[in-house]
Amino acid sequence: LSIPKDSTGPGTPWIPLNLSLHILNKSIEFILDRGEKIISALDMMLTGLNKAGSGKIVYWSNHNKRPEREALIKKVSKATNLHFERIIKNHRLPDGRKVWQRDYDFFRREPCLHDLHIMLWAACTIVISTLKPVRIDELLDLEYNCLKYKEKDGYWLKQKVAKSSTQGERVTRHYPLPTFAAKTITYLQRLNDISRSYTNNGHTTEN
Repeated sequence: LSIPKDSTGPGTPWIPLNLSLHILNKSIEFILDRGEKIISALDMMLTGLNKAGSGKIVYWSNHNKRPEREALIKKVSKATNLHFERIIKNHRLPDGRKVWQRDYDFFRREPCLHDLHIMLWAACTIVISTLKPVRIDELLDLEYNCLKYKEKDGYWLKQKVAKSSTQGERVTRHYPLPTFAAKTITYLQRLNDISRSYTNNGHTTEN
């Protein structure tokens, strides 16, 4: 959670501790409160779309699919106890008024399932980068199977360390990882699994 190094400064300044802890706490609260619900909702929603044979029912402008879309949203929302009324962003309110992309208050009040998915991904990333500080390039370079569990020794994170490179090749090392940070990695893995399973069947929400 460091910010870019100032060209005149002695080193890389860090986000103030109180702000960093506030962001971390909010991320943890979001994951604990909605993490499982969002993953379950995504899985159920994509399964429903797969059975429908087309991702076109997600689009608000497709009025022919509106009853099918609303029935699916209601079913998933009730089953997961996760309130949302749209699958993807709708830029118009029911009365026809347009909602601009930067109307953050609107999207905070009524996030669509896609918004919730992105928020969960972001919260998990924040937890990982805070509880196990890594550089941005190291974070982006984490592999799918980066998480290891050792009996009586807890979780370990396998990562390529930027400052331990040999002839341009980064050295792979294992570092101890807090249990909750490990949990967020499993969430990201599950999101990845759901996405791959759906797209590998030849169905995407863009078709």
